[in-house]
Amino acid sequence: MSTRAHESSRTGAGARLGAGLRRYGRLAVAAACGVIAALGVASPASAHSTDLAKATDYRIRITAVEPALPGVSVRVVVGEDRLELSNSTDRPVVIMGYKNEPLLRVGPDGGYANTLSPSFDDRLLPGVTTSPGPTDAAAAPQWRKVSDASVLRWHDHRAHWAGTVPPPAVAADPGRFHHIWDWSVPLHDADQTVIVRGTLDWLPAPRTTPWLAGGLLVLTMIAVLGLVPARAGWPVRLLGVPLTLAGLAATGYAAAAAADAARGGWFVGDWWKHFALEQTWALFGGLAALIAGGWALVGRRTDREFSLALAGVGVAVMAGVANADAFLHSVVPVPVEGGWARLAVAATLSLGAGTAAAAALRLRAIGLTGRAATDRAADPDAAADHGAADQDALDQNAVDHANADGTPTITS
Repeated sequence: MSTRAHESSRTGAGARLGAGLRRYGRLAVAAACGVIAALGVASPASAHSTDLAKATDYRIRITAVEPALPGVSVRVVVGEDRLELSNSTDRPVVIMGYKNEPLLRVGPDGGYANTLSPSFDDRLLPGVTTSPGPTDAAAAPQWRKVSDASVLRWHDHRAHWAGTVPPPAVAADPGRFHHIWDWSVPLHDADQTVIVRGTLDWLPAPRTTPWLAGGLLVLTMIAVLGLVPARAGWPVRLLGVPLTLAGLAATGYAAAAAADAARGGWFVGDWWKHFALEQTWALFGGLAALIAGGWALVGRRTDREFSLALAGVGVAVMAGVANADAFLHSVVPVPVEGGWARLAVAATLSLGAGTAAAAALRLRAIGLTGRAATDRAADPDAAADHGAADQDALDQNAVDHANADGTPTITS
């Protein structure tokens, strides 16, 4: 065997090995994306099976606390349809029940429930069950400690719709706004009575067509970058921008959802626990997108398409698809307006999926280029013919240019 043939054979073997590694690498990335997608879908499904964060069309609002109590705040926990009272004073505040009897007490020594209150049922407090026994609204309260914190949240039937079917007016025309009722919850603070007032309304589901059209437009605009020739490196760097934005939107939504669920709101109390434990998949997807997007912007060019595709699928599924109910219901379980929440979810979905699509197209182009190089290396005669054809094309191009200049040409 000649030296040239031996080198060609060795080159062809190396090219085949490289193509095989790239092929198995793409299979590994596809498998990883599938696993992440499955976990991302399973996780939100299991989370929504509990009594935690869920989108709804019933809006509970607090309109007034009369008179105001310094050191005492009341808010709506959107994702749980509950009210929450925080007391930072040195005196207890008593929440009155449906028959104006003492129901709950919140003070510096913790939270308590009156076991004799007829308003005390298994849905009143999360994780607290009632003990069978007689109730008496007129009897002196028997306090049972239910929390060590000076914060308590409870289901109050005066403030939310507890029925399994909507009110008659809503059932007749669910596409319109309906004011269901005004509600009030009395509090006792020392010798004064404080009234928490609010409203319960039905908000029609948002229109999904504009969000869908806008999302598909953004996805397509990003995916087009995958059609740029594979040898160009700038699209890979540019894809880091939408993926980073998707990561920011995903982590921002997760932080807001944790603020709704946490006792005390943003960045205080047990916010970090809700952020890390209840928003795990959205947080993981968002951080992966931030890392991969940052690497695409500042890192080396080699093989960044793999990380872009993986992180794009991950953030779109874990933080986008998992929160897609924001487009089906008007009230989203975050302490911001529903439009901003939907914008964050739409950005996560479209930017993440668009980045993944563009990266997948580039991976396909790289694979086709590598396959063509492998075929040429494996067949030296075909490679030589290909090179001769290229040379003939160059010679003919030179002749054409010479004739255009009026310069005589001599051909052999």
